Amino acid sequence: MSVDIQSPVQCCGNSTIPEASSYRNYVVGMGRKVDLDELVDTVDVAELVGLTNATSVATYRSRYEDFPQPVWVSRGGRCQLWLRPEVEAWATARGQLR
Repeated sequence: MSVDIQSPVQCCGNSTIPEASSYRNYVVGMGRKVDLDELVDTVDVAELVGLTNATSVATYRSRYEDFPQPVWVSRGGRCQLWLRPEVEAWATARGQLR
């Protein structure tokens, strides 16, 4: 697959970023588009499902196979972001939405 590094890629509305391959945190190609306002971190996920501690989200991820996967994970894995609608739908289905 050849990539023209100079060509812009549409990102989040009208702004553009250079071609994905020129940044180490991006992969060549385009994943699904997400609304940045719908991204939630571990603390928000914990609140949505009624957990008192954000570290309990990792326990839920290993305990429940159907728990939503994060849509973005930092290189070291410490920062993770989920889509609020996916977490809300999961929590609603289990009767845990707060």
